[in-house]
Amino acid sequence: MNKPSQKAQTSLRALAVLKPTRRQCQHQCQDITNTASNITANNLDITANNLNIATQQNTTDLKAGGGDNYSNSQSTKHQGSNLKVTGDLNISADNINIQGSKVVANNATIKSDNLNMPLSKILKPRK
Repeated sequence: MNKPSQKAQTSLRALAVLKPTRRQCQHQCQDITNTASNITANNLDITANNLNIATQQNTTDLKAGGGDNYSNSQSTKHQGSNLKVTGDLNISADNINIQGSKVVANNATIKSDNLNMPLSKILKPRK
């Protein structure tokens, strides 16, 4: 049996990828922040006081030309987080905020006093 990680705070930032090598991944913390990251697991257990699964905003400015002829443009993209669990996903947290992200699990159990999920999806994989 894997020993769960226990920390006061865990942060996964942009483009971090977490792929546990064992079948069961357990994570226990006071605060967990997952921003624009990918997590893939067979089974995933998350226990926290506060769980934030969020997006990161990337803005690109493009300026071209010279003299009287020039062009300015700007694009903004939001990179969401992705959790893909082929088995069971169990989340227990006082406060859960899942924003602009996708969670895919065969079976999902979410227990929370406060659950906020704007622009997010929780999906069951297609068979």
